[in-house]
Amino acid sequence: TGQAAPSERATRMARSAEASEFKAEDLLKPVDINDPEVIGRSSAFFFAHLGYLIIPVLKGVTLAVIFAGAAYFAGSGRLTKAVSKDNEGTAMKVEELSVAAGQNSAKLWNFVIEKVSSA
Repeated sequence: TGQAAPSERATRMARSAEASEFKAEDLLKPVDINDPEVIGRSSAFFFAHLGYLIIPVLKGVTLAVIFAGAAYFAGSGRLTKAVSKDNEGTAMKVEELSVAAGQNSAKLWNFVIEKVSSA
């Protein structure tokens, strides 16, 4: 039927895992709370949860993805570059909110990592 035998699939998966640079131990390292990429991802994580769990109207995966995308875009500092001069003030306020949420989320992550590592 065109499917590989289980042993062949396991071998391919093992080779793929060996080639990957991902290490689970890297998840247990503190993050730099001033790195724009970390701020963007942390902000996206926070606002995705806000969109999915907290907002009672229109909640769901769609709103979570919209919030996460907007928060990542704003938290990483790319929003003000993409808007017109007329909307720059509003975009700066949105970026400030997103950066604050991202930094606090990253601080929380570092706190949890510290507690888990010391346990």
